[in-house]
Amino acid sequence: YSNGGSEVSEHGFEISTTEDFTNPILIQNGVRTSLGAFIGESAQLNSDIEYYYRAYAVIDNVFFYGEQKTFLTLNPTLISYSPQSASVNTLVKIIGTNFSSKSRLFFGDNQAEIVSIDLESIMTVIVPDIVNLTEVPIKIVDNTSELVFDTPFQYIYGTWETRGNITNEYRFNEPMSFSKEGKFVFGLGRNLLDGTLNNTLWEYDMTSESWAELFYPGSALIGAFNNNEGYFGSGYLGWDEGFSQNPILSFELWKYESGGVNYVGSVPFNLYKAVSFYYDGNMYVTGGIEGKAENFALYKFSEDQGTWSRLDDAPVITNQNLPHFTFKSYQFFITADGEIWRYDMPNEDWENIGETPFLVGTSGVSEVVGNKVYIGLFSFDDKLWEYDIINNTWKSKSNIEDGKSNFNAGSYVLNSQLGVVRLNPSGTDSNWIQTWEFDPEAY
Repeated sequence: YSNGGSEVSEHGFEISTTEDFTNPILIQNGVRTSLGAFIGESAQLNSDIEYYYRAYAVIDNVFFYGEQKTFLTLNPTLISYSPQSASVNTLVKIIGTNFSSKSRLFFGDNQAEIVSIDLESIMTVIVPDIVNLTEVPIKIVDNTSELVFDTPFQYIYGTWETRGNITNEYRFNEPMSFSKEGKFVFGLGRNLLDGTLNNTLWEYDMTSESWAELFYPGSALIGAFNNNEGYFGSGYLGWDEGFSQNPILSFELWKYESGGVNYVGSVPFNLYKAVSFYYDGNMYVTGGIEGKAENFALYKFSEDQGTWSRLDDAPVITNQNLPHFTFKSYQFFITADGEIWRYDMPNEDWENIGETPFLVGTSGVSEVVGNKVYIGLFSFDDKLWEYDIINNTWKSKSNIEDGKSNFNAGSYVLNSQLGVVRLNPSGTDSNWIQTWEFDPEAY
């Protein structure tokens, strides 16, 4: 438009849902001093709507219009999102198309804060608070349209709370631990300062949250098998001081009960860091090291008869450092490569039932709470997983809050909560042993 050389004081586009352009959306590009094409954009449009549009220019306060045309706005689409499980306040990326400023994103019925929308196809949102449900659909609402992802979002939840520190001048690793009748017992192992073995056991009363040293008339011991019936034994009494450093073998069997430890008798084998479990008056021992080789032998001890028998060998390599747990009449083993094996104790039958969704570490926890097992907190790892035994499914849970440098002395279950005793290598005598409890259902 020239109109005798007068300046174009404003130019742009009018957009409307009606042909008469009543209350149009204006895209104003400002003063124009040269000829040529121009473009414009608007964030005020709704999806799946037919719009009328026309270009305009203002010269000497007179509006001049171009040809009237139409276009149809597109609906948003959803492609993927990640991560598919996360805790509150985590950033989640939504991938799709045709996102706009009118788009709203919901976790269930709870609207999420949208941090950014890039290229109309990448939406970054903040996971909102949990409202009633911990597994919710993710949906995008844009005017009258609503789209929902097929895969629901899984909140990561559960709360950790410290139960205080334990004053103790002993510094040791590789301790033995088990829980029985509301008491958590741990100790023995190797002293960190000089490498000597520890012959002390402590008892933690889970209800009163108090600690006491146990009477234990036995020798210092490391790598003893143990179970939640209070039995422990075998392992090493130490090592020869000569060049060979051969272990001094223990064949003793002990049992914790009534606040003390009593000698039961001898065992017909020597195993280092073997796994032990108990069911219906029988104790089982397998795995660990025998001599210098992995042990596959499975032994059974009858309490009534006081006798040992050897059963068919186990099909898996296991030891105390790998996850294992008892559920009803089954003993579960998780191997170093993540295979899950189930041993049916009454029927003496083994079955491979699946694999873990994570890399298996060592020296973690594995405790049964109801129909769920809590597994993780491996060395240099703060992650915890929930395994649904009945449905054979996994969920991530909240990470422990003391970092990755601490390691586990043992674990227990109290009032449907997981208790973990952690050792802090850099702590002082007053805080190097720390007790934590985890409520898996809280958020």
